[in-house]
Amino acid sequence: MPESPGGARVRWQWAIAAVLASAALAGCGGSSHKSRTTTRTASTAHPTTTTSRTVQPVATAQEVADGNGPEAMTVSIYDLRRSGPFVTLDFGIKCETSSGCGVGSAFAFVTLRDENTPDTIKTFGDTAGGVKLIDPSGDLEYGAVTDSNGRPFASSLPFSINDSLVHQAWVTFKAPPTTVTTMSVAFPMGGPLVPNVPISSTPAPSPSELGSNVVPATAAPFAQPPGSTSSAGLTLPVENLISTVGNTSGSDAESANQATISLHSDVLFQFGKATLTSRAQTVLAQVAARIKARAVGVVHVDGYTDSIGTDQVNIPLSHARAGSVVAALKPQTAGASISFQANGFGSADPVAPNTRPGGADNPAGRALNRRVTISFKVNRPAAPAALPATSAPPPASGNSQTGTFQAAESSGTDTYRVSANRLYRSGALVVLELTITCESAAGSGGTCSGADFAGTPTIPPVPASQQFSFQDQGDSASAIYLTDPSTGNEYIALTDTDGV
Repeated sequence: MPESPGGARVRWQWAIAAVLASAALAGCGGSSHKSRTTTRTASTAHPTTTTSRTVQPVATAQEVADGNGPEAMTVSIYDLRRSGPFVTLDFGIKCETSSGCGVGSAFAFVTLRDENTPDTIKTFGDTAGGVKLIDPSGDLEYGAVTDSNGRPFASSLPFSINDSLVHQAWVTFKAPPTTVTTMSVAFPMGGPLVPNVPISSTPAPSPSELGSNVVPATAAPFAQPPGSTSSAGLTLPVENLISTVGNTSGSDAESANQATISLHSDVLFQFGKATLTSRAQTVLAQVAARIKARAVGVVHVDGYTDSIGTDQVNIPLSHARAGSVVAALKPQTAGASISFQANGFGSADPVAPNTRPGGADNPAGRALNRRVTISFKVNRPAAPAALPATSAPPPASGNSQTGTFQAAESSGTDTYRVSANRLYRSGALVVLELTITCESAAGSGGTCSGADFAGTPTIPPVPASQQFSFQDQGDSASAIYLTDPSTGNEYIALTDTDGV
């Protein structure tokens, strides 16, 4: 048999979610940190000023996470200042607990899938270089400026803070266009998104202007100090965020000038066949209209199957299905300056695991892997449009802001209380703020797993427990998604080009 039709979709009893999600995991066990204390007294990398101004935070964030969960710390954003080709974010970190805060990992600079070592993680810990800026109007993510060795331009941070002082920090980024006047701040290990931080031209704050009990920032040994206006030999990373919306027909993702439409084979074909169904004709008519209006160059149509069967069967089947889609799209896109290329890859490049941990069958994952993807360059960037719903949307779940979620573990079940605190717009995005509390844990240590809310960037997201690896998603809220009850459309978390 080339594939199995058992592709029922997996849904949680409640589905509260985000296009860009920030989650605080409360009451799920504390973090442990090394006992190294902070006694740094090195001078600030910022020039000392003689003014008598007092600098007040423009925004604050609490419960910023390290690798083990939320930390009892307060982050005060002082400014985001423009200087030549750069902007520099100045902020302060204060630990609010006597047990200490692991700031070295909470703000660490991590690059996934480095181009020279694709499957390794490269880390420059004990710096503030992991902080990101988000341009919500352009769906862009700005990372720290790096040197030729990939090292971030940011201040050093102690491994842990075990005092009540405010520790000054900074990170330098590429400056956005002058039309961008505010940006959002995101933390690498999780925590609340800080929206609408204004971009200014004010000078860097000195420790004395921030009040008493301030530890000055110290530039990392390899970092170019703030104030420089030369970008020679530097990398100024800016990534297009990929936004995805879809329903039972498939999903639609767009980044920069590239669009990808992924259609479920179970929508297009009968089991084991390459003949299009009547339902497929309706879906492909909508796709053809988009291709004719926006595509340029080659339109790639790629077929995939699940892992049931052999390549001798699956590759020809997937190629035949891609060919059937091309045959349906060509007459509907006549006159457009495009060409089509069909390929079949069988069970290669799965977007979800075909089996569960332990080797048991995973019908939901295999259903996601049975797909046809249509990708092309677009003549202008645009926000993705949802594919037409082909089945009745699920009933509305009411207006409750709190629900219970249970995650199966090898030793039992973790139970959480989840509260949706607010859902608000930020430019072209929406942000969901959650409070997630561990009610009971299956493990003997009484600690719930942070990975219970992690998922793949698919429609719907595959939970971490069913993934081959969650290196990219980790202890994140990436499996939480939004559902529009009027259409059935699902909106998943934004990802960058590494799928994070």
